[in-house]
Amino acid sequence: MVRLLGFPTHSDDSTNVWCILEELGPLPKLKQLDIRALEKAPSGSMAARARLSSKHHLTILHLMFTSRVGENGEVEDEISEEHERNEDVLANLCPPTCMEELDINGYFARGLPQWMRTMSAFVSLRRFALDDYACCMQLPIGLDQLPFLDYFWVYRAPSVQCIRHDFLLPALGGEADGQEEAAVLTGTQNKRRQPYHTSRGAVVAFPKLVELGFVGMLGWTEWEWKQHVPEMPALEELKIKNCKLQRLPAGLAQHACRLRVLHLRNIQHLVSVDNLLWDRSR
Repeated sequence: MVRLLGFPTHSDDSTNVWCILEELGPLPKLKQLDIRALEKAPSGSMAARARLSSKHHLTILHLMFTSRVGENGEVEDEISEEHERNEDVLANLCPPTCMEELDINGYFARGLPQWMRTMSAFVSLRRFALDDYACCMQLPIGLDQLPFLDYFWVYRAPSVQCIRHDFLLPALGGEADGQEEAAVLTGTQNKRRQPYHTSRGAVVAFPKLVELGFVGMLGWTEWEWKQHVPEMPALEELKIKNCKLQRLPAGLAQHACRLRVLHLRNIQHLVSVDNLLWDRSR
């Protein structure tokens, strides 16, 4: 395995400094890469020189910004002037679609780069973690249709207030039976993928997800998931900790029939969990 761990981003692109993202460009056979201090990248154009999307052997990628989340789980610094550059840098670090494991740590822009709004293109992704996701109020979109994703974890995302139906692809919206997923741009080709269906023909979201965690989402109050939306049929473990969630979604009891471990802690506004008394014989 060709690995490069702990690569420190440098803010200076002068010729006497080697730790700049451009140095990653001519390394096409990397299989594991760990880049740190990405907030020091001077621009998105500099990040683009790393040419991550062209590294077709890369399967494990960790992208790390210096965290702006304090020990209390809240955003600790005034960082308004850095939001746009932070988003631009991540936008130009789009991974290759062969990615299997992705960890993004310390991202503090308010918006999502385009590739995180269409993550259904990453058909090989198995594990995805967001740590210290400081200022963005939206989770990435398109994860629900990934055929192998079995682990999704969000740790300390204080600005997310609601997980809405747009967390799923628009085609799911509750009435997706028989519809095709929209074409997804992969590299320079348009590839049309079929959505995943139950035996009754309904589109299934997160078909292979086994472990899910939402920890330290201090502003989170609502999770939209209606009973008629098939989702997470393979889910076995769910952890929710340190949030203001008022109720568990009806769809969880209806469709997460393999759930065996439910860890709820410090959810002071939770009304009840009665709707989880589902029929285990199904």
